This record gives sequence, C-alpha cells and structure tokens, in this order.
Amino acid sequence: MKINENIALAKSILKKNGIEPDSEEYKDYLKIREIVGTEYAYIGILTRLRFVDSVTDIDELKSIYDVLKNSKLDLGKLNRMSYDQILDTFYDDLTGSVNKNKEDYELIYKDETYSYFRVYTYKGILEIGSPAWCLKTKSNWDNYQAKYPEQWVAIDNRYVKKIITPNNSYLGGKYVNSDKTWVRFGLSFLKNNDNTTSWIAHDDNDGVCKLSNYTFYGVLYTTLNLSNGYNKSYYQKFIGCEYVKDGLLKIVNDDAWERLNITPPKSKSDVNYLHLSKTYSYPPVIVRLRDKSLPCVQINTFDKKKLVLATISIGDSGKLVGKVVGEYVKNPTNIAYIGIKIKLGLITLEEVKLLEDFISQVGKWLVFHWNKDYYIVIDSNTSAAKLPVMDTLGNLHWDDPNDGETPSFYLIDKESFTSEKFNAPPEHDEIIKQLKELNRSEEPKVETKPEKKVKGFWDFLGKK
Repeated sequence: MKINENIALAKSILKKNGIEPDSEEYKDYLKIREIVGTEYAYIGILTRLRFVDSVTDIDELKSIYDVLKNSKLDLGKLNRMSYDQILDTFYDDLTGSVNKNKEDYELIYKDETYSYFRVYTYKGILEIGSPAWCLKTKSNWDNYQAKYPEQWVAIDNRYVKKIITPNNSYLGGKYVNSDKTWVRFGLSFLKNNDNTTSWIAHDDNDGVCKLSNYTFYGVLYTTLNLSNGYNKSYYQKFIGCEYVKDGLLKIVNDDAWERLNITPPKSKSDVNYLHLSKTYSYPPVIVRLRDKSLPCVQINTFDKKKLVLATISIGDSGKLVGKVVGEYVKNPTNIAYIGIKIKLGLITLEEVKLLEDFISQVGKWLVFHWNKDYYIVIDSNTSAAKLPVMDTLGNLHWDDPNDGETPSFYLIDKESFTSEKFNAPPEHDEIIKQLKELNRSEEPKVETKPEKKVKGFWDFLGKK
C-alpha cells in the first residue's frame, strides 16, 4: 500500500469514528504520528489498531510498530491483519520471550484488558505481587509453592507500570485498595493426577476470589488456558465451544454448560451462542435460539442481580450476535421469529397475514395463535430484538416494569386474557379487546329445543 493511501486510510478511520482535531481522542492520533515519524506507511495500521481495535495503550502501539517495521511481511498484508492476528504472528517479539529457568517472572500473554505474568521465584513475586498478599515473606512463598507450585499474576493493563508492589520502600501501614480490587489478581494452581486443576486466588486487597465475581471468572479461565498451553483469552477459547469472533462462541457440547453451572437444554435442536466480555465487565450471556419455543437470553447471574430485558441488534448492520440471529432465521423457524424475519426482508407483511395462525394486526403488533393456551403478540417493526431473560431454573422474565422497555413479543393467556408483567405497548388494550371479541364470536352456540306449552284454563274457555 502506498504512503498516500495509508494516510488516506488513517483519515478515513478518524472521520468514520467522528474524531475531529479538537476532540480528546485526536491527541492519540498525534502520538501515533510521533511514533511513526517519517515512516508514514505504518500510520494506517496503527490508527486502525487504536480506533477500530481499541488498543488504547500508546506504549503497546509503539511496541507493535517497532516489531512491524522490522518484520519481513509486506505492508499490504500487514494492513489486512487484525489485532489478534498480529499478536499471534509476532507473539514472542511483542511479549519478550525469556528463558524460564533464568528469570523471576515473565509476561506470558496480554489481551485488551489484562496482562498475565507467570511468577517463578520469591524475587519475582516481590517485583509484581500485591503488598496485601502474604507471599511477600520468603517463608510464606515457600509454603505456598509446596501446596500450589504454579503462580500467576494478572494485572489490569492501565496499571501495569504504576502499580504498588512489595519491594516498594515507601509503603507505610497496611496496603488498602478496596475500591479497585480488580486491578490485580494472584492465582495459584496445582495440577492433579486426574487432569483437573485445583486453584486458589486473591484480589489486590487479599480478598479470596470466587467465581461469583464475573471479572475474576474471566481472569481465571484465561489463566487456565495459558497454564494449559493455549495463549487465548477466555472469550476466544472456552471449553465446550467453537470460537466465532469477537467474544462470541457457539456452544457445541455439555462441557460448556457444566462450566457455566447451567442445566443443559433438553432440546437438541436449539442453537446456543455464548457471548463473553472482552473487557471482563459483565457475566457470560447465552443467546438461546429455540426451534420449537421462544428465543431468549440466559445470563449466568453470579451475584443474583436483577434480570433485565436483553436487547440484540438485528441484521448485517447490527452487532455480531445480531448477525448470527439473522443467519438462524433464514431457515424455517416458528412464528416467534416473525418480527426478525420481517426486519431482514425474509418475509413480507402480506405473506405473514396469509399464515394459518395469523389473527389480526393492531398498529405495528401482529397477533397469532401460539398454542392451545396462549396467543403471541409480535412487534412487526423492530430494529432490535428485545428478548426475555431465562433464569437458571428455566423461568422467563419479560422485563422490569420500571425500565421503560417493551419486549419484541409477549404471550396472552387465552382463558384469562392476562399476560406476563411488562411495559405494555399503547395498543395492548385494543389487542385484548379484539381477542375477547374474537373469543365471543368463536363460542359455539347452544341449540335450545322449543319450549313445551300446556294449555291453560283460559284456552279451554276459548274453545267453541
């Protein structure tokens, strides 16, 4: 790629992301210009890494530049490489591979959020560990090593170069960092004979880590990947799943459900996608596309937080999860997916009205027979699927009545004409009115026999 084309690419990226010379982020672009100097051929790829792949650490961009300019790959190929591909291709150069037998600790892996270090010696833990951990004493290190021979430290990338460690001479009193316990985690492993791993972990305040914390959940399973020789984050490699892209994985066997502590679905025709946070900032989310039932989202609610309606962008212009939903509905699916199919242009409103189960349309809402017990009401004009959330017991939660959201579809009981609690659309009362009228018109008429009359006294008198 020519120099002018690289500069044009950089400017195009800035324009697409709305970054103007007076914006705060533009300063990072100026830093990129400083990094490349007169080597303008690299300005396009660094700008893309910063503003498209969200590599916000300028020092990391400089390291990538230093490696790329000395690589033998042509610029055309480099400009087509993603951030993950660059890490995979130049892993040793970017992480600084060292001789494990001679070093105290080393950087094994780095993703967008955390850096993962393997610690080999007491000196190493003094350099990188938390002052709150008991490993800052040699005897405790030795005792710990006897129980858990494999030591790891994960540090938030924003704090790697300025974090407080045990060998800082200016520390005074007890180390407390209570509002940022996620800055650093210490993890210790013991490989068992049955191919399992026992572990114990502490946060930066020496709090015992549990899987109920979704940030630590991601850190643990990323570290276990590294421990087993897979240089992948948990959102790239997760047991029982096939990687799709950008934190999205397809669940392919029950190992994934076991790790998520969720009962596997009974139906084998379901298609389930696992969405994991690249920033470690929310719990695992399962998008459940069910062939014979309602599509939904299932969240591993570690801390039992309130379940809320889940919104998924739909179609090629939406996010990745929306794309796989769009692919799924191209095949025959039940009427619960009608709103999505209309949005994607896979079926017209006129064709929908010819379906056997169609009842009526009220505003943008389409009413169908769902089964013998329920009607289903579906939004025919949605840009995003607002799906109910399934809890670990299999119950659907339509939303919180106070969150202002209306689901993309909901059910109405055919007998009571009631529905799940939700923020009803303005047309809801009219929908109920029409269904009641329909129900009355469909009630079978009871045939009555003519009433037998007995001639009375006055009838006799009238006889001639």
